Amino acid sequence: MIFINKQLDNLKDENGIVQVNKMQNAYPHLYDEKGKELCDFYVGYDDANENLLVETTLNDAKAIDQKVSEFIRDQKKYLKDCKQELQKDLIVCDKRIKAINAVLADKGLSEFTKADCCRTMYEAPADGALDNSGKVCIIPLDKLSEKYRKPEYQLFRVQSGFGVTPSASGNACYGYFCADGERCRWERYNFLGVANAEAEKIAEELEAGWTGGASGCAEKEREPDEPEM
Repeated sequence: MIFINKQLDNLKDENGIVQVNKMQNAYPHLYDEKGKELCDFYVGYDDANENLLVETTLNDAKAIDQKVSEFIRDQKKYLKDCKQELQKDLIVCDKRIKAINAVLADKGLSEFTKADCCRTMYEAPADGALDNSGKVCIIPLDKLSEKYRKPEYQLFRVQSGFGVTPSASGNACYGYFCADGERCRWERYNFLGVANAEAEKIAEELEAGWTGGASGCAEKEREPDEPEM
């Protein structure tokens, strides 16, 4: 533990007056740049030295020890909770990877094309629905950035936006990638069309790895990739 408790006498000038301009240098967490005291105790992590840093103007060793003990106790609980959340995230990641690998292995996924569509984005649904919200739509492989240029990332479930309505003038479609649930906006004119029943089934299998099925909720969100023209 790095302990800083400088004597104020060392900060006084020849007239015995504390030089306020030196206070922040002595206690950067206790005083502001004008020498105004913010608090009399600080404890935190000194990442550079991999240790605890304590700054204080207190002279009561018992009080200092109590404050440090309280900090350690609270941090243990906080870090334990953080570790549990990270473990949950790792489980989700493992499920997504397992789902993707399973589909790739079992289905032998290859590039989705117009042949895998039942209609274009501009044709009215044959089932009487007013729009394509909730439908899986297919992105051309070459419109994906190189990092995501894989068949599983061609499947995108649209949920909202003017672009989901075939007759609307707007093109924005909001939804998520069936492969991993990450949300973004995709323009209607950058879809091949609405996926047919077979492609829809593959999308549901991908989704099952992280939502339990197509009715699950996608929570992550990333900035959309710029479509390559």
